[in-house]
Amino acid sequence: MPWQVRADPLRFEEAEAFLRQKVPLAQQEYRALTLQEAQQAFTLAGVAQLDLIHETLQSLQTALEAGTPYEEWARLIGPRLSAAWGGAKPWRLELIFRQNILGAYAAGRYEQQTDPQVRVARPYWMYDAVLDSGTTPICRGLNGLIRPADDPVWERIYPPNHFGCRAGVRSLTGREAEARGGVTPLPPGLEVPPGFARPPTARWEPDPAKYPPELWEALQGKLAERIEIGREILELEGRLSRTERRTLLRGVEGLRINRWLRENPIAGIKLLPKLPETREGTVFFGNYDPKTRRISLAFPRPERTWASDKPLGELTSVSFSGKSPIQAVAITLVHELSHHIYSALRDDIENRVFVRYMETKKQGRVVSRRANINVLEWFAEVAAAYRFLRTDLRRFDPESFAIIEEVFESLR
Repeated sequence: MPWQVRADPLRFEEAEAFLRQKVPLAQQEYRALTLQEAQQAFTLAGVAQLDLIHETLQSLQTALEAGTPYEEWARLIGPRLSAAWGGAKPWRLELIFRQNILGAYAAGRYEQQTDPQVRVARPYWMYDAVLDSGTTPICRGLNGLIRPADDPVWERIYPPNHFGCRAGVRSLTGREAEARGGVTPLPPGLEVPPGFARPPTARWEPDPAKYPPELWEALQGKLAERIEIGREILELEGRLSRTERRTLLRGVEGLRINRWLRENPIAGIKLLPKLPETREGTVFFGNYDPKTRRISLAFPRPERTWASDKPLGELTSVSFSGKSPIQAVAITLVHELSHHIYSALRDDIENRVFVRYMETKKQGRVVSRRANINVLEWFAEVAAAYRFLRTDLRRFDPESFAIIEEVFESLR
């Protein structure tokens, strides 16, 4: 029976980001990598053409984002891979899909579960295997294992732990862990196969000293093909941890307008402790300068400017709904980027956007107090809600949702 999988009903952005940063490499280049580096690369056994490897990777990225089932993905890419292999190999095709999609899900869950705030609330992890006739001894022996989330053992046993691994890890509160019997001892004699036995990682930055000049030159070309928002934002100034940087830029990545941004890039983003006040004494947490195409963001965010539980229509600004200070800044970044988009598309969208803006004011359906200022702020606030509060916006104002969605679809 064909294996079927669909993406989660809500987009799994951490999983998408993990798969997007994979680097397509030919087999000879791939074999030169260490195990950790290879986790950030993508290759296909029996395929020599790099363009086909790249096309297959892109098809998997699209399938994950769109929730494409295996059968449809195989129908689209299968004939080209079969020709490269010299004949159809359904088992290999299924393995490629399963390994990459489930691997991306595992990496996404790992990133969510290792967030410091999540670890405080859910400090225990439990190994959760699928138990059936296809379960391996490794996953069967680890199933139900409960250990603290910061236990180093997870660096060796966090799934996937073999090809075709379907296991996952659940995060538990202290009470949930206690209800399941508490911390359990490690089963003896279980060894994870070579090439696994490592936690999912979110980024690989290669060291040029480790590669011959000709391989490094080829590798640089492949790295340049990655869909990464850092290529479209030419500078990012400010002190950020790697996790904070990913959180900040993921908001823009989730808009999926990288192709448009390559032609219309932001010159830079600057993080400042405080932005200058306006003449009226108004304090803003972001600013876009259309002349320089630069964005300024206030970071760290002051207290009481994030984690608001107010609904759309009652928020001071959409960024106040951020669950953490850095997510509030990420929402502000999307807001300011929307000024950049509006400036570029003004001739095409201004009339329709302005009409809708006036209608929302009459109907009392303005998404936030900041959106009341003018049509530019309204567009940016609705765009931020579209990116971060999509379900809420669709319910609150379906007409505005449709307009913003159409704008972003035109950029993809």
